[in-house]
Amino acid sequence: MQSRKKTIFFLVMILILSLFIRLSYVLTVDVDNPSRADAGKYLTIAINWLDHGIYSHVPKATKHNSFITPGYPLFLATLIKCTPDLSKLYPLILITQAVLSTLTVGLIYLIGLRFMPFAWAAVATAITAISPHAITFSGYILTETLFTFLMVLSIYCATLLLSRKSLWLAVMFAVAAVEASFVRPAFLLFPLFFIIVLFFKSEFLQSRIKITATILVIMILFWMPWQIWQKKHQQPNGENLFIASLALGSYPNLIYKNPALKGFPYREDPESKKIGKDLISAISVIKYRASKEPLKYLYWYTIGKPRMFFQWSILVGQGGPFIYPVKSSIYNHNWVAFQSLVIMSFLHPIFVGLTFLLVIFMLIKRLRRISLTESEKFAMPALMSIFYFAFIHTILAPLPRYSVPLHPLIFICAIFMLYRLYTYLPFKRVDP
Repeated sequence: MQSRKKTIFFLVMILILSLFIRLSYVLTVDVDNPSRADAGKYLTIAINWLDHGIYSHVPKATKHNSFITPGYPLFLATLIKCTPDLSKLYPLILITQAVLSTLTVGLIYLIGLRFMPFAWAAVATAITAISPHAITFSGYILTETLFTFLMVLSIYCATLLLSRKSLWLAVMFAVAAVEASFVRPAFLLFPLFFIIVLFFKSEFLQSRIKITATILVIMILFWMPWQIWQKKHQQPNGENLFIASLALGSYPNLIYKNPALKGFPYREDPESKKIGKDLISAISVIKYRASKEPLKYLYWYTIGKPRMFFQWSILVGQGGPFIYPVKSSIYNHNWVAFQSLVIMSFLHPIFVGLTFLLVIFMLIKRLRRISLTESEKFAMPALMSIFYFAFIHTILAPLPRYSVPLHPLIFICAIFMLYRLYTYLPFKRVDP
């Protein structure tokens, strides 16, 4: 009973602290032109959708434009409907995202408790609570905060599903995963990856067949209408995000020739239109360039991309934990907040390194045919999601912004690796 009270007390306190930090940030942050670039596209889609029934990121559009998935625009449209006074829309969006980011902290705590003792899970949760990227991203009209919440929710459901073969948990996992995919489509194949690698790996039990079928049917039923609609309204020669990301990711270190254009190599590449035209053209150009400098491209696709993907500082943006330029925030005028940013920037590569060490640790156990412990098994969904995105962005553009939703999962995996090392000490060999 005492243990239960302690865990609940910590959960309540960390949620209060997380919400306080995030509200302190979003209610005082001054973002330079917060509706620029992608943010402007999401808002325009939501407004066009509500006012004219047109799904397009083009202002005053008269026909649909469907290359952006509807998850985040629908989220914005819901908030617009909730506030008749549009002058209050911007703070409402940021406050809502601050709440979602806080709930993500709570989910991280619940996930951590599945495979670590209270103290270790509490440390991982506290790190998530003060994570500068999670805090600053809740102050942008961008997809990361909503996607992080939905993705972490799906990981929590996946963790529960490993111990309770429940159809309701399967439904919750599938719904959370497909909703996350509507915000960021790259997550769409993760449920299949989860089923193949972990959930469906042992004996062919009837319950596993039912749960697998449930997950797949829900994913298809939710996603197929969007695919059909998108195919129907696809614009000729319209933008293809997959090919665009594949093309951008093909430039070693995201540079064509001029280092000053790092992150924007297509601006000086005479073949940029060809490489972004279609998949066959993109592969043809990439293959030809790789044949001219094989070692350079081999390093880029094996070491350079993962290293860039997990780096601390945002590449295409202001830098550090900021994308759009921030004129003023708590990190400028609050000493404690600034110190937390400095400390987290120092610790970030250590967390990533510990997570990579956990991957190696798990692989060695599997290669030696050593069964995973219960705690290691419950840690697998979080670790698999990190590996999954690392693989995806080894093929596509490795922008650090895309790894930000993984930071909470990196924190719990890193702390779990420390915990496993601790249990292997001579005087502490007890495994839960």
